Amino acid sequence: MTYEEKKAAYLDLVTEIRNGERLSECNSSSVSFEACKKCEEINLWTYWQGGIDCLDAEIVLMGQDWGTYDQQLIDEWIPYFENRRKLSPEKYPHPKVYSKADTDYRLVQLFKSIDPKLDIQHKIYHNLFFTNFILYYRSPSSENSQSGGNINPAMRIFSHYNARLMEIIEPKVVICLGRSTFDSTMKALGYTPPKGNYNTLIEHGELEIKIAQNKCVVFPVAHPGGLGVANRNRGKTYNDPLDIQRQDWNKIGIYLKKHEISII
Repeated sequence: MTYEEKKAAYLDLVTEIRNGERLSECNSSSVSFEACKKCEEINLWTYWQGGIDCLDAEIVLMGQDWGTYDQQLIDEWIPYFENRRKLSPEKYPHPKVYSKADTDYRLVQLFKSIDPKLDIQHKIYHNLFFTNFILYYRSPSSENSQSGGNINPAMRIFSHYNARLMEIIEPKVVICLGRSTFDSTMKALGYTPPKGNYNTLIEHGELEIKIAQNKCVVFPVAHPGGLGVANRNRGKTYNDPLDIQRQDWNKIGIYLKKHEISII
């Protein structure tokens, strides 16, 4: 695809998501979702790194879901990052308004394990594209609005949308945060995810796949949220809770260097 073709396909996809065309199919008895009418990117997380100007990004970071739909947060988040893109990113570090979880702040540290010079908190990297697999947002009224609950219907629905997104971007590397994200991403791209203990899969390293006719590798890594950190550290010896995950991400850095894929 040419870049203009990518933009057109991306905007069509964004419109479908924003319109909530399959919203009701994502809901379960314990979790309900909402679409974000203000989001002009595929996902709110995409405003941080990625977006319509980064559709040739070689690296996609795939999370599970944003979490609760918070209108006040969204009203701050979108204009904040729009200003950050147009003005100097260094003057607009990652906002403190998204402080419900430590995920983003741990990611800042983990990316430094790829390259100590990386600073995703203060700088925009056009070779990165962040998104979540579930592209809707948990309703505050849900029984399990932040974590837990039956999200399987939403994961199934978004397989189709994520496959389309990956075909638009054509990344060389996809980093999957957590088991559910990894399994769902592999299925969306037409592959059967390997069975077995997830920590063992992480330690095994990247899996080679193809997106359309293009070679890609998928890295399974632990989710940097509290539960993911605890699961990755189970049975391990460490001084800092992120030590084991830093080693995992360092392997990603080695792969990128070997294959001459640069983030900076």
